[in-house]
Amino acid sequence: VDEDNRSTTYRILEGDLLKDYKSLLITFQATSKGEKNFLNWTYEYEKQNLDVPAPDHMFDFASEVSNIIDAYFLKNQDHFQA
Repeated sequence: VDEDNRSTTYRILEGDLLKDYKSLLITFQATSKGEKNFLNWTYEYEKQNLDVPAPDHMFDFASEVSNIIDAYFLKNQDHFQA
């Protein structure tokens, strides 16, 4: 967790994803522009070999999680306003 940059990074240490990727880091960072807030996802990965596709299927996961977080903050926005 990097509080200064409002980001969190996860390193995948085990599981099925490591069958295809030697390493996989997932970072999400909260940013603001005026009254609007954004959640940026970054994937850093190294494939086990050239035949392995990019982890595009994880973009659907990122979108779903972002929507859940967005819904939570919208529902509880009075609690989070300064």
